[in-house]
Amino acid sequence: MKRVLLKLSSLKLRAKISLGVIAGVVLGVSGVIIFNLTVTKSQLQQSITTNQTGTAHRAIDTVDRLLYERYKDVQVIATTPPLEELLAGRAGLDAKLVAVDRFKEQTFLSGPWDILFAVDRAGNVMVSSRSGLPKTGNVTTQPHNLAAYQAVLKGEVYVSDLVASDDTGKPTILFAAPVRDDSSPGKPITGAVIGNYSWPVISEVLRNVQREGVVNLYTKEGVLISTNQDNSQNLFTKDEKDVPLISQAISSRRVSSGIVKETSHSPTFLISAAPSLGYLSYKGNNWVLLVETPTSLAFGPVTKIVIEISLLVVLMAALAIAVILLLVGRLIITPLGGLTRVVRAIAAGDMSQRSAIKSTDEIGELASAFNLMTDKLQLAQTNLQAQVDARTQQLQKKVEETERLNQTMVGRELRMIELKKQIEALKQEPKK
Repeated sequence: MKRVLLKLSSLKLRAKISLGVIAGVVLGVSGVIIFNLTVTKSQLQQSITTNQTGTAHRAIDTVDRLLYERYKDVQVIATTPPLEELLAGRAGLDAKLVAVDRFKEQTFLSGPWDILFAVDRAGNVMVSSRSGLPKTGNVTTQPHNLAAYQAVLKGEVYVSDLVASDDTGKPTILFAAPVRDDSSPGKPITGAVIGNYSWPVISEVLRNVQREGVVNLYTKEGVLISTNQDNSQNLFTKDEKDVPLISQAISSRRVSSGIVKETSHSPTFLISAAPSLGYLSYKGNNWVLLVETPTSLAFGPVTKIVIEISLLVVLMAALAIAVILLLVGRLIITPLGGLTRVVRAIAAGDMSQRSAIKSTDEIGELASAFNLMTDKLQLAQTNLQAQVDARTQQLQKKVEETERLNQTMVGRELRMIELKKQIEALKQEPKK
């Protein structure tokens, strides 16, 4: 660690700032990417899950509303006066023709129906949407029609589960409503309107739900009764693996979604389960609609979006690093480099050098202070030089005076010596 710090301390300021900026940006980008991979991805997945949950809810609600409309249709048809007169036995030939025409008209305006017919209290078919009567003229020999007929005689509006039609053999739902004689005391039940709803309409609803994934409609027992897939081999068979999800949806009576993995080797699915809750007076059949989408398909866009966001963050970070380093270079490194060159020139003796930095930031303040210091230093140097020169002149004068005095003193010494010699010579002459 110490070696690393020593190596870092030996780097130039530009390199240190660059490393700091890059390290900070890298840490920031890493945080953003981690956040993007966790929070953003989780939120997007939750949004997709919520969207599929809403799709399942809207699909089953559409089915319930369609069945509610047929539920009301048979009740409206059962209250038409011509039909009441026909089943009460009071209609003449003309009235019967009117009743038949009106019945077929209402069949066309409602439904769609595979077949719609009216029976009297004895179960005899009195009028049918087809040109002829059903296979037999009495519904008491047909189990599904008989169940509807018996419920109607009790005054109930009947809705069956999905069954095979006694009349056409096609999958259908039976709707039946009682016909009452409103003109008689107590309004006795005189017959029933029984309709076989056209089941492909429900299949078409499921096909319009979504293109990705599988949309299946199950009975409460787990029997697959409709799907958005073409040529499904499991249609009208019980799907054991989805029974727990179906039971849970029916018991909770709310739409739920979750990720399910059937086996350790199978792919995972995002599954939304929506129970049929009925609509208004129609109470539903306890069916459950399952929307199953492979997570690779459902969350595939999430991974793509997260990668795109991460790449965008990296590009923006690279651009930010470039801009920051450019600003640092122009606003800090270049001014400091110029100031360093001025300092070196002054250190070499060129006191005329000054920093050209005019900014008002800390670097500008440093340059101004340095220029002021240089000015004062140059002034002090000039004053010191003047003092030195003056002192030198004074010393020079004293040296010259000292030299003149020395010369005078030496001359005197020489004359004294000469005089002494003359005196000695004079002293010696008498002796001679």
